[in-house]
Amino acid sequence: MYLRRNIVETQRNEMEGKEPAIIYTYEEAQLTKDEALFILTEGQSSHAKAIEDTDAMNIDQEYRLTLLELGLSETTV
Repeated sequence: MYLRRNIVETQRNEMEGKEPAIIYTYEEAQLTKDEALFILTEGQSSHAKAIEDTDAMNIDQEYRLTLLELGLSETTV
């Protein structure tokens, strides 16, 4: 399995009068199946953590808005 990152599309002028050719440059690594699964799992767990953090912030924001709408503060609750 191959992992490619930092992919950049560029144009290269081969010869005068011809259209430029589109080429891609990138970093590439060949991985075993276990290495690839580890990287994918690691990425999913960090993504899940980011979602949990966002959910927690949303809940806190809703709580604060509800208190504001009720005319309360965190010190009176």
